[in-house]
Amino acid sequence: MSADVERLAALQRRSHEERVDDHAQRLREVITIASEASEGWRTRLVAAGVKVDEPGPIDVSKLPVLRKADLLERQAARPPLGGFTTKPLHEFARVFMSPGPIFDPLDFADEWGFGEGLHVAGFAGGDVVLNAFSYHLTPAGHAFEQGASRLGATVIPAGTASTEQIATVIRALRPTAFIGTPSHLRILTDRTGWRFSRAAVSGEKMSETDRAVLEHSGGSIRQIYGTADVGYVAAECEFADGLHVSEFLDVEIVDPEGDVEVPDGEIGELVVTNFATGYPMLRFGTGDLSRVASRDTCRCGRTGPRLEGILGRSGPGTKVRGMFVYPHLVTDALNRSNLSAGQLVITRENGEDVLVLRADVPADDEKRIETIRRVFRDVIKLSMTVESVATVSPTDPVLLDERVF
Repeated sequence: MSADVERLAALQRRSHEERVDDHAQRLREVITIASEASEGWRTRLVAAGVKVDEPGPIDVSKLPVLRKADLLERQAARPPLGGFTTKPLHEFARVFMSPGPIFDPLDFADEWGFGEGLHVAGFAGGDVVLNAFSYHLTPAGHAFEQGASRLGATVIPAGTASTEQIATVIRALRPTAFIGTPSHLRILTDRTGWRFSRAAVSGEKMSETDRAVLEHSGGSIRQIYGTADVGYVAAECEFADGLHVSEFLDVEIVDPEGDVEVPDGEIGELVVTNFATGYPMLRFGTGDLSRVASRDTCRCGRTGPRLEGILGRSGPGTKVRGMFVYPHLVTDALNRSNLSAGQLVITRENGEDVLVLRADVPADDEKRIETIRRVFRDVIKLSMTVESVATVSPTDPVLLDERVF
């Protein structure tokens, strides 16, 4: 184990009091920088009565939760990043685009990032990692590669290459580990018989049945959770008894309809405050529902809080194959396709998310159907099929999630 990883492991096993003191110091540093260098955060901090020059811990709970819809509106009103950065755009390593659109700068000066989560999940130097997350506009591919490289692993940047291409890579190089969605891993193991040693999966909900099927095909499956807006948040260890929260941020479980933290054990919106000095996020509402599973020391020895996992969504969007789909994007695609009504339905078949657009389109008009599919692929960044129905009304919800896990 490198000295760098040893220091990380020590942080994960420190006392509650040490963690609280460290986070209070980091929070004061970030809020001081944000209040001085970020017009967006300065405005919110002043309006909430948060003062950085008073002694004692800063009460960040005075700030209203910044939800995705608020961030989207703010970025549209004050491009490119809503006034929430503390330095110019050209000083960031990369800038990505998430559905909405929301733009997310990635600062490699930030600490461990997803390397912390991969360490929790059992990845280490010596692993040869097949990274199957996209490297195009969305941050997952680059963020996970940075994390794996930080641990000393070798990364194969498979991205969105075809199944045939990735199968060729697997047969030739025999990677030991996988990063990507669980449904993609299942496709690859079914196609190649690949016996991986470990996998870190994200971007999709995974049932324990799904986990058992995948582990029967190879090694351990561990879930990692993060967002494009705040980066890495939490991951499962070898005991898979909740997701260990990152040492480099604070999380709250908050009433989805307000700004008040709910008691441990209750379900609420996962709200994150990170300690990134370039693009700080203070009480950012992820829109994902979770609850605190435990604050006791885990069997692995880590002492921080654990989350039960992602239990649903509090906002209008839903995650499909690792990408968020929002009703307003579906409406936009319907309008671009000259459809007065339509309903995008999400189902789950053989462990994979399936998208079907129900619309009043002649089933034999292949050219029109292909045009609609192309428009939707451009707007929501996902492929789907079209089902010809005459019963869809303009009053029906444009996005319907029928998945059962």
